[in-house]
Amino acid sequence: MRLIDTHHGFKAAVDDLEFPLVSDIVLVEQQGWFEPEVDFIAALAKLTGGTMIDVGANVGVYALTWCARGGRQAFAVEPNPVLLKRLEANKAANHAPLEIFPIALAEVAGRMGFIPSDTAGRLAAPGEGINIEVQTLDNLFAARDIAMPIVLKIDVEGAESRVLAGGNRLVRDRDPLVMAERSSQAAAALAALGLDLYRLLPGLGCLVPEANDHDMINLFAFGPAWRERLIPSGLLADSAGGPEMPLDLSNGRDLQSALHAWPSGGRSLSALSKAYLAGIHLLKQGPSFADLLAFSRVAMDFGLRRQAFSAASEALNRAATLEERVLSLEAVEISRCWSIAFGGTWTRPSLEEIAKDDALTPMLAHRLDLMRKLEKLGRLPI
Repeated sequence: MRLIDTHHGFKAAVDDLEFPLVSDIVLVEQQGWFEPEVDFIAALAKLTGGTMIDVGANVGVYALTWCARGGRQAFAVEPNPVLLKRLEANKAANHAPLEIFPIALAEVAGRMGFIPSDTAGRLAAPGEGINIEVQTLDNLFAARDIAMPIVLKIDVEGAESRVLAGGNRLVRDRDPLVMAERSSQAAAALAALGLDLYRLLPGLGCLVPEANDHDMINLFAFGPAWRERLIPSGLLADSAGGPEMPLDLSNGRDLQSALHAWPSGGRSLSALSKAYLAGIHLLKQGPSFADLLAFSRVAMDFGLRRQAFSAASEALNRAATLEERVLSLEAVEISRCWSIAFGGTWTRPSLEEIAKDDALTPMLAHRLDLMRKLEKLGRLPI
């Protein structure tokens, strides 16, 4: 076991000899977590300085990011004993203002079976798996002094609506911003609580009103008071009104500098929307290699991972020179899946071939080395 510095601002304990946990693979691969929402949570911590309640904390990526980036306090709920041990090690390594609850949350309190895994686990009938304590969100925090405002993150393998069912009073009285793993049940439960739904635009680091034509893992929900906090800071784009796109889409570097020059979320959204529509037009007209790579970047910024992957894959098929193959391979690796921990290693033969010419970028070389190591351990997904 060793500690690594993550780009989220905290130290993470990883086992990079045996890689027993999925989090070991992801953190070593990316020096952080694969979900772009982590950076948004970091921005919220800096903006509000309040409290995070992390339900389904895993090894603590979100809660520890919150503490490292200015949040006053955090609570982590994690019933999986394997993940809990790593979570406690991470808390100690960072001296974080974090309180850990080794329980599960649901709609009613009691005891239930729990079937753990190396990624999370799931609730089960009594007698299945291990026996654990179950509480409700309302009961757990009813008498606690919690610094406001509150960010509530829920990632419990499809049981998000059950957690929310036991937290009506907390949502009503303490008005949290909620981030939950995406599902139709979670969306319905949040809407039933009177909250508006949003999604993250990864390229802008801001939220936009919820839509279903994207590939993001999480959704966000909150009431009017949070809109007033987020809009002035550029963390919420309330409209797509703004200037025309004053740049060449094919120059990805210019695109990023232009987007960051506009602090208003609405104006940045307008610019990115116009870039995306311009990219769609280019695809219909017979795109060049550069057009495909540029569109892949814009689609990733929009959270449209499948479209980004499709464009990058087409660019890889067209690549004629070694430089083009390296550029398109990097775009494919960024867009193909969240992490090699979840599969998608079909690019390895191309990586191995380019490695012979010593032409891999640092990111690609690191990923290939990790693939080789995991294969020797029998931990490389197909």
